[in-house]
Amino acid sequence: MKALSTESTPLKPAAAGVAARTCSDPVFAVLFVVHLLGVGAIAAVDLPRLGSVKLPPPTRSSTTSTDVEADDAWALAAAGLVPGLLVGALATALSLWLMLRDAGAMFRAAFVASLVLLGVNAIALFASGAIGDVFGGIALVFVLLIHVWFYCVVQRHLPFALASLETAAAFVRRHPSSMALGFASLVPLLLHAALVAPLLYVSAVDLSAAVEAYGDGGGGGAAAARQRAGALQAKLAFLAFSLFWVWQLVASLVHVSVAGAFAAWYFQGSRAVAPVRASVGRACTSSFGSVAFGSLLTAIIRFLRFAFSADRRDAWDNCCVLLILECLEALLRFFNKYAFCYVAIYGYPFCTAGREVVRLFEEKGLQTLINDDLVLIALLFPLFAAFGLGALCGGVAGWAVMSLEAGLVCAFISGLIAAFVADLTVVRTIDSCAATLFVCFAENPQALSISAPDSFSLLSSAWSARFERLPVASVGVPF
Repeated sequence: MKALSTESTPLKPAAAGVAARTCSDPVFAVLFVVHLLGVGAIAAVDLPRLGSVKLPPPTRSSTTSTDVEADDAWALAAAGLVPGLLVGALATALSLWLMLRDAGAMFRAAFVASLVLLGVNAIALFASGAIGDVFGGIALVFVLLIHVWFYCVVQRHLPFALASLETAAAFVRRHPSSMALGFASLVPLLLHAALVAPLLYVSAVDLSAAVEAYGDGGGGGAAAARQRAGALQAKLAFLAFSLFWVWQLVASLVHVSVAGAFAAWYFQGSRAVAPVRASVGRACTSSFGSVAFGSLLTAIIRFLRFAFSADRRDAWDNCCVLLILECLEALLRFFNKYAFCYVAIYGYPFCTAGREVVRLFEEKGLQTLINDDLVLIALLFPLFAAFGLGALCGGVAGWAVMSLEAGLVCAFISGLIAAFVADLTVVRTIDSCAATLFVCFAENPQALSISAPDSFSLLSSAWSARFERLPVASVGVPF
């Protein structure tokens, strides 16, 4: 008799891993390409002028001192960079191992660490004695109590969230290339930033000269300078917006790629051929327009936040606007996370995916929100572990190589780098997998019983502990 394996024939043979034949939301794909052509046109005009732009004079006159400080800076960076990268990789492996062994222990460790940080900050504010700090300490105590209350009321939802983490970690262990997408995304981001940064500088210098000409001149010259200043401000805004849109689009492409690969494993199991590579191909071709559409919405809100935070003329009014924009951004990011899951799973256009998300929220809105929060709390563990270990190793390395003060700087740099590595690899990948798993399980739980029976047993038991029965399979067919 043939032994029962953990993966089998998918419920729908053509369920996942098949590239879509049509391009969804092509208008926004074209719009993004046109926007990149606009950046390229600006670069063709401004980059040749970069050498003629007058740079600010150096602040230090001693060449020897500058050389010595440059050497110290390189040693400081190396002492923080190397331990940060190594510890970040170690924290990633440790988090995946613990997630597979005991996700509950990881969740409890992350939750206790967050409570400790809130308590320490509250004590420090109370110890300062200032009126404003005391009120801040009271607010932190209130937040701490809310955390404790939240932990008490979500106990029934916790088993499914932990089962989701274990299932997502099992996928990542089987397809580790999914964690490399975060690092790969740095390449286009750095290239785009390296192109836009000098363009912003040249435009800022030109704007300063135009403003001076507008203030010194009169008549027709002043009017021309004012028109030139307006055009330069528009160019600066366009270049700054390009940074936001490209950053958001690349991050969304990584999320859609991981979600599509996980969906292929969910519906096909071992029969999914190169799911990560195939999902990246779909995200960058047939689903690119939908990703550009959703990313455009988030980029607009983030750009508005940037614009209002840079305007210091009406501080109180801007504060209110910024608060509203931050709330809108948080809601849109949460909405887009699950909309992009539908884009990756079914190949829907963004608007259709949005309607499916609304339907999902209507049916399981509270469960979706709580599960998402519990997963994010558990994923604080890799960040805390990476920052703590990275700071320790970097501080010791900096102290040994240079001095105690340099050790403190290296500790901070190394901790940030280690946390950044953990965030790019395990945190974002597991978060995308958990969100996709929730959508797939809510739409068609029985598919997992065919492709991965062990994972289905774990999830169905956790779901049944909270609800009376499993969700009914949807008629939607993944592409």
